[in-house]
Amino acid sequence: ELVVAGGQGTCKRSMGTPSLRFAETSLASVFLGTEAPTRLARAELVTGSPDALAVADTLFASAIAPWCPEVF
Repeated sequence: ELVVAGGQGTCKRSMGTPSLRFAETSLASVFLGTEAPTRLARAELVTGSPDALAVADTLFASAIAPWCPEVF
């Protein structure tokens, strides 16, 4: 469970029902900032309430796009 309070986030084990569910293939793109959870929800790769998706969009937003200079 990710709990955010006062601008600080902490993770802890939770036995509750999750607010969001991510497909295995979608979490990395959200974490890196390449895709917003609401966009992936339209593709059925993330499920959750509109409020939870809006919070996730804010939490995972990044002004800097991921970039890798290595070609492999």
